[in-house]
Amino acid sequence: MNRLAHAVRATGGTVVWIVWRVDPNSEKRWRVFFDHVLGSTASEHFRRVFSPGHEGQALWPELDYQPGDVLVEKTNFSGFSGSHGRLEASLRERGLDTLLIAGTVTNICCESTAREAAFLEFKTIMVSDANAGYSSTDNAVTFTTFMNFGDVMSSGEVIERLAASAPGGSV
Repeated sequence: MNRLAHAVRATGGTVVWIVWRVDPNSEKRWRVFFDHVLGSTASEHFRRVFSPGHEGQALWPELDYQPGDVLVEKTNFSGFSGSHGRLEASLRERGLDTLLIAGTVTNICCESTAREAAFLEFKTIMVSDANAGYSSTDNAVTFTTFMNFGDVMSSGEVIERLAASAPGGSV
């Protein structure tokens, strides 16, 4: 992820980090999720871990967040609907039209965000070795399905293409 973020920055791109945040309105919008999907014990853990100020809500400390990067909070699985329009507005005001999707969990948050990106007319690429799912099978199925909406490339392929488009051809 950090190598990919460096290559994006080095070629004039924007790195956007997305983090979960449970807010008081999440309770109203996600009653079925909290009450029926998770159940009481898991729901309480989820609320606590993704509340502002908890380390689970923060960006993972080993990720190379830099000044100029964008940080967007979301309240559901997708960075688009979960940010209530903030992610899309931020991308559009920067004139961005191509997105690289990387993160966890491949077939949940990453796929939800990637599909919505494609539906919103962004050129969307899921980065195969920068997504983490519960299993390699889950990842493979997600990437195969996503090929109907966008592209799937390894970080090496993405970095190679970024370098080729950069002035001087390097990252």
